[in-house]
Amino acid sequence: MLKILYHLLYFLIPFFVYFLWVILSNSKFTNKKTFWVTLISILMFLSSLVFFRLSDTSSKNLDYIPPQVIDGELKDGYFKETDN
Repeated sequence: MLKILYHLLYFLIPFFVYFLWVILSNSKFTNKKTFWVTLISILMFLSSLVFFRLSDTSSKNLDYIPPQVIDGELKDGYFKETDN
């Protein structure tokens, strides 16, 4: 549940920043403000990519075996350790 809230928050932050921007700027948009909002949103996107790359805890020695139909029964997919 916490992970879902985290993703939802990360999705909503740019909208919140835009809302604050509109409120604080009194609807007078300039190219300078657009530049800074764009720069901040790109930095937030890149920081999320770095965060998720560094926080990946999955094992790299796993192969995914997809679901299969064997004797008319559906067998679930699973991860299998590789012999490295």
